[in-house]
Amino acid sequence: MIRMDPKSTRRYSRSHMIKLVRWMPPINGYCLNVDGACKGNPGDYGGGGCIRDRGGSVLVAFAHFYGTGNSMVAESRAMCDGLRLADFLGIRLTVIYSDSLALVNSFTSGRCPAWQVLRWWREAGVRMKEGSVSLRYCYRETNKVADDLGYSG
Repeated sequence: MIRMDPKSTRRYSRSHMIKLVRWMPPINGYCLNVDGACKGNPGDYGGGGCIRDRGGSVLVAFAHFYGTGNSMVAESRAMCDGLRLADFLGIRLTVIYSDSLALVNSFTSGRCPAWQVLRWWREAGVRMKEGSVSLRYCYRETNKVADDLGYSG
């Protein structure tokens, strides 16, 4: 499908359509936004995230440098660290947002994506089940705070 811009003669294909994205607050409770970052794959990697309330206010944020590894380990460790932090602070999470579609799909399918992440992937899965926390994919643009924290870790 090709659309014409009414103000010009430019043609836009489906791949060039503009999509409006925004962060969605949790209906109740708190949410965790997480992201991992890797400079090279493998390379130096870290992760970070933040816990927000319904109004979008950041309650607590974290960033960690993990060492050398790959992006999937960074994503998994950041999510596990965020769940541990929420548990430590007594914050009841209702949803986790991650911009890693591979990580979200791995939990949806119940299949660990790689043996290197098994330790953190399994712990995160147990913590999510115990707390009835849902995991959702979000666009990188709506996960900006966690993205910046992941790179600073």
